[in-house]
Amino acid sequence: IVHGAVIREAPFLVQWLVRNEYGQRAYADDKAVVADQGVGLASGQGYIFEVTNKAFDCIGSVLGIFERLTNLSGIVARIAELDEHLQHIEAQRNTLTRHEAAADRSIEFRGVDVMTPVHPRKALIKALELTVTPETPLLITGPNGCGKTALFRVLAGLWPLTKGTLRCPSTSPDGLPT
Repeated sequence: IVHGAVIREAPFLVQWLVRNEYGQRAYADDKAVVADQGVGLASGQGYIFEVTNKAFDCIGSVLGIFERLTNLSGIVARIAELDEHLQHIEAQRNTLTRHEAAADRSIEFRGVDVMTPVHPRKALIKALELTVTPETPLLITGPNGCGKTALFRVLAGLWPLTKGTLRCPSTSPDGLPT
């Protein structure tokens, strides 16, 4: 609010004060004004008007830079916070995930708990014991929110494996299923 008021109103006040002072000093009596028909006074006051405007534009730019730097600082802080959270998640993932490569083409869940990755963490599936081979037909059913999609998120490595072991046919170099 102060920034806006300074930029909007202060130039007019300063211009009025400076132009008034200039007029009183440069043209102490009316004879000087009449002699050049007021051209010098108008020219001098026009110059004062331009200089004052430019000065306040510069002040406004400096205040604007401060505001932009403040905004940038907030953005940098948020990015640093996001990076910290991502590092925490990655560290947690590295300590909790137990993916093993399966020699055959089966997928095996041994004692797997499937939980939501965000707080408050909610257990969707507890102690899952399941082996799926290419020859085994499989249909996963259940009500909304029971963990059907979450199971595949864990299998894909999108959600951390919090308990148990998951065996997959092949894994990428970082140990995630491919």
